[in-house]
Amino acid sequence: MAISVRPLSDDDLPAVLALLLPTEERSTFLVGNARGSGITDRGGHVNGLWLGAFAGDRLAGVVAHARGPNSLLVATFGHAGPLLAEAARRGCSPSMVLGTSDRVDEAVAALPASWRVTRRGRETLMVLRWPDYRPPAPVDA
Repeated sequence: MAISVRPLSDDDLPAVLALLLPTEERSTFLVGNARGSGITDRGGHVNGLWLGAFAGDRLAGVVAHARGPNSLLVATFGHAGPLLAEAARRGCSPSMVLGTSDRVDEAVAALPASWRVTRRGRETLMVLRWPDYRPPAPVDA
């Protein structure tokens, strides 16, 4: 099935939570920002562009550009390429990519050429691991 990418709005919050919450108790930034600042871009500090990758009508991955800290929050689940390409096409050029180590690794591997990486830190700020965690199965593209 082909993947389509489109901007998300507050109406998509149930789909975002359905995607993220079954595999994790909390996503510190994505779930918190979605609930606190909303998914519709209102121009606020931690608010910004949210993009979703869809397999048919099912949300399969998400990225959010938090304007204030100029960071990209990622939960791409195998769809980093089309999500990041659309973010770049819409003018995003973040200075940080945030998420769990596997999510950040996937995103960094698919960074658009227009996003020039000038420094790569080797610090791990936060990695949450617990025995019951199972990453979601990838959606066939």
